[in-house]
Order: sequence, then C-alpha cells, then structure tokens
Amino acid sequence: MVPVDVGINPGFCDQVDPRLLVIVRSQAENTERRDAIRYTWGGAPGFDVSVAFFLEGLPDAKEAHLYHDMMEARLTPVRWTFAFCRKASLLLVVPDDVFVNVPYLLRFHPANRSLLGDRDRFLVTGDALPLLAEAMDPFQAAQSVGVNVRQLAGLLDSRAPNETCGILQSYTLSGVDTSDQLSYWWAVADPQKCSKKKFPTS
Repeated sequence: MVPVDVGINPGFCDQVDPRLLVIVRSQAENTERRDAIRYTWGGAPGFDVSVAFFLEGLPDAKEAHLYHDMMEARLTPVRWTFAFCRKASLLLVVPDDVFVNVPYLLRFHPANRSLLGDRDRFLVTGDALPLLAEAMDPFQAAQSVGVNVRQLAGLLDSRAPNETCGILQSYTLSGVDTSDQLSYWWAVADPQKCSKKKFPTS
C-alpha cells in the first residue's frame, strides 16, 4: 500500500449537480467498505445522488487513481458541502457501515431548514447549509440559527439479521457488513423480489 494525499477535493461537484449528496465517513484502511458502497447504492445509475468519502488518514494510491470521490476530513461535512457542492438539495452524512436506501430517500421531501437524525447519521436540507456551515457541531448550533432539529422514522434504523427486505421501510441501516450491501441493494432495486421471497439472503 502506497498512501497518497487526496486533499479536500474542491472540484468534486464541478461535473455533477445532485439532489442528494451523501458524505460517508471512512477510515483510510476501509477500502472494501468503500468499494461495496460504490458497487451498490453509491454507484447505481439513474438516481440523482452523488457519494463522497471523507477519510481519516491517507488512502492507497491505486484507489485514489481509480476513483476521484475521496477527500481528507479537514472540514466538517456541512462546511465542505456549502463551500463546494452547495446546489445539493439534501446532505446525508453517514459512517461506512451504513446502507442507504437511495430510492426511498429521494422520495422524501423534508420541511425547510431541517436537520434530522443524530451526530452519527444526519440529514440536512440545502437551505440550512449556509446557516450551519461555520458550526463544528450542527446540532448544538441549530436552534440559535433558526434550523429545526427533527426526528425521522427510518433514518436511524439498525440491521436486523435475516431481514433483508426490512430495508424497504428504512432510509438507512447501520451495522451492515460489506457482504450484505449487495443483498440490501438487490432488495431495494427490485422490491418485487421481496414480495416473492426471491432474493439473496444475508
């Protein structure tokens, strides 16, 4: 492994204008987790979503050469998004053991100036980004700048063993192994398989 400095990647959104931007917090050594996301919900065509990885540490040069979706976590996710991807209507921040039900989330239309979830997984509306951009802790700053902190059922769900199709009613699931990302994606991409019970088991 040859580590390489990927910087803060300010040009990430130059060629994209996503409705949903997902920032995935990831340790540099978690290459397999990032690849599992890229090959499933983070890289599926036809959805108005872009995925960027905020890294703790330096990634391998080979991965950095193949993909241009990583950056060092020198800024907060909210501040980086406001600075370089401010056209995003929604910002979702998650760790790299989370599955995101992209089709379900894209159908969600939150109230203006909303911050939903908790410090581990949270969703921010685009109009709240400039209000929270300078805050180290958006949840602590939200009330004082007029952003409403809300809860959203299905945003903070956890993986249940042998319940692959449960993802259809969840926005995100935590505790998802690399090998399970594909099973969940199959369920989301073709919900009819769930009704027929024809899907790969986790």
